Amino acid sequence: MSPPFVPEVRDGRVYGRGVGDNKGQHLAQILALESLLACRGALPCTVKVLLEGEEEIGSPRMPGFVAANREQLVADLVITSDGPVDESGRPRILFGVRGVLSFELRARGANRDLHSGNWGGIAPNPLWTLVHLLASMKNERGEVTIDGFYDDVLSGSAAEQAALARLPVDVAGVRERLGIERLDEPVERGYHERLTAWPTFTINGLHGGYGGPGSKTVLPHEAVAKCDIRLVEAQRADDIFAKVRAHVERHAPGVEIVHQGAMDPSKTPIDSPFMEPIRRAIRAAQGMDPLLVPAMGGSLPEYVFTKTLGVPALTVPYANADEANHAPNENLEVERFFAGIRTGAAMLMYIGASAREGI
Repeated sequence: MSPPFVPEVRDGRVYGRGVGDNKGQHLAQILALESLLACRGALPCTVKVLLEGEEEIGSPRMPGFVAANREQLVADLVITSDGPVDESGRPRILFGVRGVLSFELRARGANRDLHSGNWGGIAPNPLWTLVHLLASMKNERGEVTIDGFYDDVLSGSAAEQAALARLPVDVAGVRERLGIERLDEPVERGYHERLTAWPTFTINGLHGGYGGPGSKTVLPHEAVAKCDIRLVEAQRADDIFAKVRAHVERHAPGVEIVHQGAMDPSKTPIDSPFMEPIRRAIRAAQGMDPLLVPAMGGSLPEYVFTKTLGVPALTVPYANADEANHAPNENLEVERFFAGIRTGAAMLMYIGASAREGI
């Protein structure tokens, strides 16, 4: 283990905070531009570079910035490099991302913590308030039971379903690595379908009362649940938050709901005319065809391009699958960094050639 903000190369990998997510991938794109300019004196197509450093907190300023600068940002295609390649080592083209909605549920009881023997059964327990509320929001079959939650969930196209069927996965290996006996409900849902085609409701944390060693017969006076919802096309974060609020007001009107941030989902058709030149470019740079993935399980602010600007947006990851982003010893394989530079340059070359051919 090495200091997080002192990059260090060990065994063919660069170690440091953010090298995989996402400074190394940003730098690879910039070096691809510099390489083409150094070798050719000009770029094969017009390029606009947009860097923003707030994605980890939901990119709160991106919507306003993009809306205010539409003319300067007009483009035919947006390419982002973020996330890892497939666990098999094959490159990927991601045609969308899930959105995210984060919020807190806050329940309060008495004006201070109480003794459970003296006050249990007298004063309401805010932890039980949240437990009952959360149980009303998702059932044991894995279905979110908030009214209207699935109204805007769309079935994937035939091309998307075929692409999902081609994605490799070792479910038994995943279970073994995670130390779990089964996947979450519903058990019949496909592995990749779970990550790309369906929304999720996650309790990130449930806090209140005493959690230290031994016992403490306390009746807590407040409790907090931190939650997130991953959204799929064509759900909207503001609409889902309104539905969550309505559910809370109906089932636990004393509970406060606090909005913590959101990003809408984004989707570009998998049969986009840009798919083929990008596919050929990746093959030329890395020697193998990429996997086509309808959407990333995580979230990026791609909606500002696809929805605000009306521009197709693709993600082409450069990092290794075991990059350990957001964790100690985050790393980026040096060879993947150089492959990213080659891929960035190749994508510009093939896109430029396609434009000249009228594609």
